[in-house]
Amino acid sequence: MTKECSKCKQVKPITEFTKRESAPDGYRGQCKECRRIRARKYWHNHKELCHSWQKKYSQTEKGKVANIRGVTKYLKTEKGRKKHLERQTQYQKEHPEQAYTKTKIYQAIKAGKFPPANSRKCRFCSKIAHHYHHHWGYARAQTFDVIPLCAACHKKLHLGQVCYLVQATV
Repeated sequence: MTKECSKCKQVKPITEFTKRESAPDGYRGQCKECRRIRARKYWHNHKELCHSWQKKYSQTEKGKVANIRGVTKYLKTEKGRKKHLERQTQYQKEHPEQAYTKTKIYQAIKAGKFPPANSRKCRFCSKIAHHYHHHWGYARAQTFDVIPLCAACHKKLHLGQVCYLVQATV
């Protein structure tokens, strides 16, 4: 089945059109490519407004899930894997102590010499931990001086909303 685009006037397969229940044939009048071009023009002409919408959406639960799904999909592409590897290499060059410490923790977990973070409870809220936080520093003598944290408390700690020196027990 084919349809003529109301914008570019080309006859295209119906798969080149998005669905729309209110349309007589169940598909939009403009093809996907013309709608994409239109959306890009709108974005270019209304950047501030679009950024504010995007920011609001990204703070909703649905937006967070969509962002994670998009990042995961991107990291599965060749370009995404290459970019991720470049960032990891750059991070390791800029922060050799952190890279060394994270590697040692990972190796100890894999060897069964150190418990995984998700097998422990968060130091602050007692939920299941997701991360280890190096609260005393990254010196080699302090490699395993870490506290288990859930994702929410880890974020709060980095934002300065939690004082771990008072709540953490050494």
